[in-house]
This record gives sequence, structure tokens and C-alpha cells, in this order.
Amino acid sequence: MTNKDIIGLFLDTYRVNNMSENTIKAYDRILNEFDGVIEKEFSELSLLDIDAYKAYKKTMSINTQNQAIMCLKVFIKFLYKRKVIKENFSQDVEKIQSAKRVQNRKYMTEEHQRQLIDYLKGLKNTWLNMRNRLMFLLYISTGMRKSELLGIKISDIQTTDNKDIIILIKGKGNKERYIWLNETVHDYLLSYISDYAIDEKDYLFTTSRGNTIDPANVNKLLNNILAEIGLPHYSVHDLRHACASMMFESGATKEDVQLALGHANISTTENIYIHYTPNRQMEGFKKNKLF
Repeated sequence: MTNKDIIGLFLDTYRVNNMSENTIKAYDRILNEFDGVIEKEFSELSLLDIDAYKAYKKTMSINTQNQAIMCLKVFIKFLYKRKVIKENFSQDVEKIQSAKRVQNRKYMTEEHQRQLIDYLKGLKNTWLNMRNRLMFLLYISTGMRKSELLGIKISDIQTTDNKDIIILIKGKGNKERYIWLNETVHDYLLSYISDYAIDEKDYLFTTSRGNTIDPANVNKLLNNILAEIGLPHYSVHDLRHACASMMFESGATKEDVQLALGHANISTTENIYIHYTPNRQMEGFKKNKLF
């Protein structure tokens, strides 16, 4: 089946699903343009091709670019369901953010990060305090996503030959990566596991009844803590951005940070990731100057 045939099948499928005719026409134009830019079979599609098309469209308005990106995300899911491609990487295709939105984004200041870390370190060693301390120190020191942190099982925690603790993270699109722990978080993790004898099959973080934690409650918990310290509202995702900034300031390269956080283009640097993660990326995690 040719690329043109696949585009036609895609459009026919969504016509049946009552997609508006205007959207059908827009998607037809976008996909044929995309086909002309990448000049390869859709069965060989990768994130590199999406990046190439983004570069081709970069002089267009943000809205025009994002309409094309949304079309490609839907198309990638279609290709995966139809077994044209082996991997659904639609989640890794990111929209373009406007300069105004980036400019207005709220960042957690270094001083606020320091105050939060000091507060967490000073908590008394009850089960709840130890859980919350470890949870938010992991957020701010590794920058993992909320879903990634809540999905950690004891079996994902491993020890290297150098006695470092690493955690296997299952990220977007089922991509896996390892994170390293700095010495402070390393010690808190060992204490938490040993004091409460968590079963290897269990999730690292649970409610007092052993159930999984509702993701919505994590932001509430964070802001209860911030209010107690006297700090302004931040989301858990703000801790991820704070980690990225601090890793960069502590000597990690932009590529190190991209890989450490599991950002969208990580699949384009898989070979580099495999070769230098044990050295370069590990240092990015360990050399956070706030710990």
C-alpha cells in the first residue's frame, strides 16, 4: 500500500467517525505535504521525520504548526493501530509553545527549592513523613513525571556494582530509562524501605491502606506543605522544571537533561544514551548543588 493509499484510508476512516469536512480537508493537505517533506514510506516513520517536518513548518504561525502536529499525532496512532508502524510514539510529539506562554511560565526559585528541601529533611520519621519526604525529594532531584514516580515498584530499584542505587523508570510511550540518586535521597530511600519492610511486588508509594495514590492528591499534598512553609503555590510539574534548571546549572549539558527527564526527542539519541548515561547522566543527577 502506498503512502497515498494510507492517507486515503485514514481520511475515509475519520469521515465515517464524523470528523468535520473542514478538518478532513486540512488533514488531507497536511499529510500530503508531510509525505512530500519526508520522502519515505510511512512504515519507516520515526520522530526524526516529525522533527524534519516541524523544521519545515517553523516559519508558519504557532496555530498552523500546532494544527499540523495534532494531525500527525492522530495519524501516528492510526498507523500503529493498522500495524503500519511498530511503535506508537504519538505521545512524544510535542506541540509548539508560544513565546508569551514560555515567558509567563512560573518557575520555582532556587531559594524556594532550598526551603522546601530543608523542610522535608527536617520532618520527624513517621511513616507518612518519610513517604512524603522521599516522594518530593525524588521529584525535585530527578525531575521524573508524576505518573512515573507513582508507578515505581520496589522491583524497579536496583544496585550497581559501585553500590549506587538506580531506578528503572517506565516513561511515555513505554520508553524505559534509568535515574540515579544523589547521596541524600539514596539514604532516605534505603531507610524508608528497610523501616517499613515494603514487599518487592508493591509500589514504592502507597496510601496508609496500601492502595495506589490518586495523582490528583499529590498536588494537594505538595501545596499543603508549601503553605505550611509559607511558600506560594507550585505544581508538581514545576518541581520537574526546577530539577531541569538545577541540573543544567550544576554542570549537566542540555543533552544530559533531555535524556534524564525522558523528553520527547530521547529516541533520536538512543545510541548516545546507551553509551554515556552511566557516566555523564549519572553526574547530572548526583551534582545538584542544593543537596
